[in-house]
Amino acid sequence: MNPETLGWLASSGRFLYHKDTSCDLDDIQTKIDVTRNTDLGVYNAHVPTGIASLRYGAWGLSPIGANLYPELFSGLLARVEDSGKQKDVEKLNDALNMMDTIIHHNYPYTAKLFLQKRGFDIETNCRTQRTRMKPHDLNRLDSVMNVFQQLSEELGIEIIRFL
Repeated sequence: MNPETLGWLASSGRFLYHKDTSCDLDDIQTKIDVTRNTDLGVYNAHVPTGIASLRYGAWGLSPIGANLYPELFSGLLARVEDSGKQKDVEKLNDALNMMDTIIHHNYPYTAKLFLQKRGFDIETNCRTQRTRMKPHDLNRLDSVMNVFQQLSEELGIEIIRFL
């Protein structure tokens, strides 16, 4: 969506949420500018530009990783403005960027498989075609689980247990 259209939507007062998928920080900042002081919040879906967009005024983040490990994104949001927690923010951001590249492969199947591994009672059937996961792809998904668990423990981020 272009910034002009988003500005018009914001001025209408009828919309509250815009998930931006442009992956372009300049574009996201322009959209934040045209929605500033309105009820329409810009939520960035692009993990690599997430921190910069939050600091510029985005209302939040909405990446696919939030479907798998929302606790890490909540932890990031809770720390991003705390000057004493910037090392935690950098560590979380680096990990989330790395994890994002892995979970995008074969999404949404990977999300369902990851949630299964977390103990959530969900089938892995998907509406989209998927390629067969190779052993190294499954190993990388296990690595994402390990990073998720290690980071949550190290940074004191409580994780939801489904078991």
